[in-house]
This record gives sequence, C-alpha cells and structure tokens, in this order.
Amino acid sequence: MACKELTLNGLKYDDQETGEHKNIPRFQDDSGYKYTEKEKEIKDSLFMNCRLRYPDVDPYVLEILIDYYMKHPDKMAEEVGKEWDSNFESEEVNKLSSPTIPLTAI
Repeated sequence: MACKELTLNGLKYDDQETGEHKNIPRFQDDSGYKYTEKEKEIKDSLFMNCRLRYPDVDPYVLEILIDYYMKHPDKMAEEVGKEWDSNFESEEVNKLSSPTIPLTAI
C-alpha cells in the first residue's frame, strides 16, 4: 500500500479550512543511547551480522536488542539464559568489542 502524501519530511495535506498546503513533520527521537565512534562501528557490525542471520526479524527490533546488549551485556546474557536456550555465545560477541580484533575483519 502506498501513500504519496507520506514523504521523507512528513505527511503532506491540504488544510480543509484555509485550503493551505501543510506538512506534519516526522517524529524525531534522539533520546536513545549515545555512542562513541568505536561503539558505533561495533553496533553497526553487530546489526549487519544480525540482519544476515535473521533476515525476517524487524530491523527496529534488532536495533533495540543490540542497544540493550551494548549498554547492559550482563543483564542481556542473564535474561537470554533465563528465557530460552538460544545458543547465545557471549564470548563470541565479546570478541567483537575486543581491541585486538580490527573491526574491518568482522
């Protein structure tokens, strides 16, 4: 389903009362986690790996999970262990953030 009125800048509409062309801007949320350049590279690498391994999972869900893992790795490992047997290899993921492994090798 396409909506030609919905653009990258927001939703275009005609005001019924004034006949004016108006735009409702898209929601901007910068209240999320802040990352250093190195952390951004690690997050991007994790995101791309997750997208390749789980192509059917919504990208926003992956981003939420990766953000949570990046800021709360101990809690994430504990919660994953409680919830299901996911073969979660925390040591493998920790290697990604190790300064001895260049990010280009990921």
